Amino acid sequence: MRLVGASNAFVRGPYIFEGILYGLIGAVFSLIIMAPVAIGLSSKLSVFIPGMDLAAYFNSHIFNLLGWQIIFGVGIGVISSYIATRRYLRI
Repeated sequence: MRLVGASNAFVRGPYIFEGILYGLIGAVFSLIIMAPVAIGLSSKLSVFIPGMDLAAYFNSHIFNLLGWQIIFGVGIGVISSYIATRRYLRI
């Protein structure tokens, strides 16, 4: 792309977008995987910590967890894509 006159932002754009998609997909998949784990461990954890219901906590805070995972996943994806492309776009 650089050979035909594309700017650095135009070259970097698809990689940044890919980092965003990986962050979103990773957040959703990790939440899908953790839901059955949290429900399964809830009864075993309540033996060690009485009054702690992990499944209820997970269900009541599911949107907060998803939001934080999306924020950090997208952030890490964008930053890593920027750093990786910066190395190859130097003149």
